[in-house]
Amino acid sequence: RNNRNPSKSYLLDSVPPVSRLAIQAALVTEDLDILRDLLQVCMRDVLVNAEKTQEPIQESRQRWLEIIDWLDDHFHENIDRNEVATLFRMHPNHLSRLFRQEGNDSFNAYVIRKRIGYATHLLQNSDLPIAEIGARCGYPSPTAFSGIVKKMTGKAPSAWR
Repeated sequence: RNNRNPSKSYLLDSVPPVSRLAIQAALVTEDLDILRDLLQVCMRDVLVNAEKTQEPIQESRQRWLEIIDWLDDHFHENIDRNEVATLFRMHPNHLSRLFRQEGNDSFNAYVIRKRIGYATHLLQNSDLPIAEIGARCGYPSPTAFSGIVKKMTGKAPSAWR
Protein backbone atom coordinates (compact mmCIF):
# COMPACT_ATOMS: atom_id res chain seq x y z
CA ARG A 1 0.00 0.00 0.00
CA ASN A 2 2.88 2.36 0.63
CA ASN A 3 4.16 2.06 -2.91
CA ARG A 4 3.24 5.35 -4.52
CA ASN A 5 3.15 5.57 -8.25
CA PRO A 6 6.17 7.83 -9.00
CA SER A 7 4.55 9.16 -12.16
CA LYS A 8 1.80 10.71 -10.00
CA SER A 9 4.09 12.22 -7.36
CA TYR A 10 3.80 15.61 -9.09
CA LEU A 11 0.21 15.78 -7.82
CA LEU A 12 1.46 16.08 -4.24
CA ASP A 13 3.75 18.98 -5.20
CA SER A 14 0.72 21.21 -5.82
CA VAL A 15 -1.00 20.34 -2.53
CA PRO A 16 -0.42 22.45 0.63
CA PRO A 17 1.95 20.81 3.18
CA VAL A 18 -0.68 19.82 5.76
CA SER A 19 -2.86 18.29 3.07
CA ARG A 20 0.15 16.50 1.62
CA LEU A 21 0.82 14.88 5.00
CA ALA A 22 -2.83 13.87 5.28
CA ILE A 23 -2.77 12.28 1.84
CA GLN A 24 0.47 10.44 2.55
CA ALA A 25 -0.88 9.17 5.88
CA ALA A 26 -4.12 8.12 4.20
CA LEU A 27 -2.13 5.96 1.81
CA VAL A 28 -0.76 3.82 4.67
CA THR A 29 -3.73 3.60 7.04
CA GLU A 30 -6.68 1.30 6.85
CA ASP A 31 -8.53 2.89 9.78
CA LEU A 32 -11.54 4.74 8.31
CA ASP A 33 -11.88 7.06 11.34
CA ILE A 34 -8.29 8.22 10.96
CA LEU A 35 -8.79 8.57 7.24
CA ARG A 36 -11.92 10.70 7.81
CA ASP A 37 -10.07 12.93 10.30
CA LEU A 38 -7.15 13.34 7.91
CA LEU A 39 -9.47 14.25 5.06
CA GLN A 40 -11.17 16.86 7.27
CA VAL A 41 -7.78 18.43 7.99
CA CYS A 42 -7.05 18.35 4.30
CA MET A 43 -10.33 20.05 3.40
CA ARG A 44 -9.87 22.71 6.08
CA ASP A 45 -6.43 23.46 4.67
CA VAL A 46 -7.80 23.71 1.14
CA LEU A 47 -10.55 26.11 2.27
CA VAL A 48 -8.10 28.32 4.17
CA ASN A 49 -5.82 28.51 1.13
CA ALA A 50 -8.80 29.28 -1.12
CA GLU A 51 -9.76 32.21 1.11
CA LYS A 52 -6.19 33.53 1.01
CA THR A 53 -6.11 33.45 -2.79
CA GLN A 54 -9.48 35.26 -2.99
CA GLU A 55 -8.19 38.31 -1.10
CA PRO A 56 -5.74 39.46 -3.82
CA ILE A 57 -8.41 38.85 -6.47
CA GLN A 58 -10.90 41.04 -4.62
CA GLU A 59 -8.24 43.74 -4.04
CA SER A 60 -7.34 43.62 -7.73
CA ARG A 61 -10.99 43.94 -8.75
CA GLN A 62 -11.49 46.86 -6.33
CA ARG A 63 -8.45 48.65 -7.74
CA TRP A 64 -9.69 48.13 -11.28
CA LEU A 65 -13.11 49.52 -10.35
CA GLU A 66 -11.46 52.62 -8.85
CA ILE A 67 -9.58 53.18 -12.11
CA ILE A 68 -12.78 52.66 -14.13
CA ASP A 69 -14.57 55.25 -11.98
CA TRP A 70 -11.75 57.71 -12.57
CA LEU A 71 -11.74 57.05 -16.32
CA ASP A 72 -15.51 57.49 -16.48
CA ASP A 73 -15.04 60.97 -15.01
CA HIS A 74 -12.00 61.93 -17.11
CA PHE A 75 -12.39 60.15 -20.47
CA HIS A 76 -12.81 63.47 -22.26
CA GLU A 77 -9.32 64.58 -21.18
CA ASN A 78 -6.04 63.72 -22.83
CA ILE A 79 -5.53 60.35 -21.15
CA ASP A 80 -2.20 58.59 -21.19
CA ARG A 81 -1.73 55.08 -19.82
CA ASN A 82 1.57 56.03 -18.14
CA GLU A 83 0.02 59.02 -16.36
CA VAL A 84 -2.96 56.98 -15.17
CA ALA A 85 -0.61 54.27 -13.91
CA THR A 86 1.41 56.89 -12.02
CA LEU A 87 -1.76 58.39 -10.58
CA PHE A 88 -2.76 54.98 -9.21
CA ARG A 89 0.80 54.15 -8.12
CA MET A 90 1.42 51.19 -10.38
CA HIS A 91 3.58 50.30 -13.34
CA PRO A 92 1.94 50.91 -16.76
CA ASN A 93 2.35 47.22 -17.63
CA HIS A 94 0.54 46.27 -14.42
CA LEU A 95 -2.29 48.65 -15.38
CA SER A 96 -2.61 46.91 -18.75
CA ARG A 97 -2.50 43.48 -17.10
CA LEU A 98 -5.21 44.59 -14.66
CA PHE A 99 -7.49 45.57 -17.55
CA ARG A 100 -6.91 42.24 -19.31
CA GLN A 101 -7.62 40.28 -16.11
CA GLU A 102 -10.62 42.20 -14.79
CA GLY A 103 -12.33 43.67 -17.83
CA ASN A 104 -13.33 42.85 -21.37
CA ASP A 105 -11.23 45.59 -22.95
CA SER A 106 -7.64 46.72 -22.94
CA PHE A 107 -6.96 50.08 -21.30
CA ASN A 108 -6.98 51.94 -24.64
CA ALA A 109 -10.01 50.06 -25.94
CA TYR A 110 -11.96 50.97 -22.80
CA VAL A 111 -11.16 54.68 -23.17
CA ILE A 112 -12.06 54.65 -26.87
CA ARG A 113 -15.30 52.74 -26.26
CA LYS A 114 -16.28 55.19 -23.52
CA ARG A 115 -15.52 58.19 -25.75
CA ILE A 116 -17.37 56.79 -28.76
CA GLY A 117 -20.39 55.89 -26.64
CA TYR A 118 -20.62 59.45 -25.34
CA ALA A 119 -19.99 60.87 -28.81
CA THR A 120 -22.80 58.88 -30.42
CA HIS A 121 -25.10 59.94 -27.59
CA LEU A 122 -24.29 63.62 -28.22
CA LEU A 123 -24.54 63.21 -31.98
CA GLN A 124 -28.05 61.78 -31.65
CA ASN A 125 -29.31 64.03 -28.87
CA SER A 126 -27.77 67.45 -29.39
CA ASP A 127 -27.31 70.11 -32.02
CA LEU A 128 -23.66 70.71 -31.14
CA PRO A 129 -21.27 70.90 -34.10
CA ILE A 130 -19.43 67.65 -34.81
CA ALA A 131 -16.06 69.26 -34.10
CA GLU A 132 -17.34 70.43 -30.68
CA ILE A 133 -18.60 66.93 -29.86
CA GLY A 134 -15.22 65.49 -30.85
CA ALA A 135 -13.45 67.94 -28.55
CA ARG A 136 -15.81 67.12 -25.66
CA CYS A 137 -15.01 63.44 -26.14
CA GLY A 138 -11.23 63.86 -26.06
CA TYR A 139 -10.59 64.24 -29.79
CA PRO A 140 -9.45 67.84 -30.49
CA SER A 141 -8.87 67.03 -34.17
CA PRO A 142 -12.15 66.78 -36.14
CA THR A 143 -10.43 64.54 -38.69
CA ALA A 144 -9.21 62.11 -36.03
CA PHE A 145 -12.65 62.17 -34.40
CA SER A 146 -14.44 61.37 -37.66
CA GLY A 147 -11.98 58.60 -38.44
CA ILE A 148 -12.30 56.87 -35.07
CA VAL A 149 -16.11 57.14 -35.04
CA LYS A 150 -16.31 55.60 -38.51
CA LYS A 151 -13.80 52.89 -37.61
CA MET A 152 -15.57 51.94 -34.37
CA THR A 153 -19.21 52.24 -35.46
CA GLY A 154 -19.09 51.81 -39.22
CA LYS A 155 -20.84 55.17 -39.64
CA ALA A 156 -19.55 58.70 -40.10
CA PRO A 157 -20.46 61.17 -37.33
CA SER A 158 -22.91 62.97 -39.64
CA ALA A 159 -24.81 59.67 -40.17
CA TRP A 160 -25.62 59.59 -36.44
CA ARG A 161 -27.74 62.73 -36.74
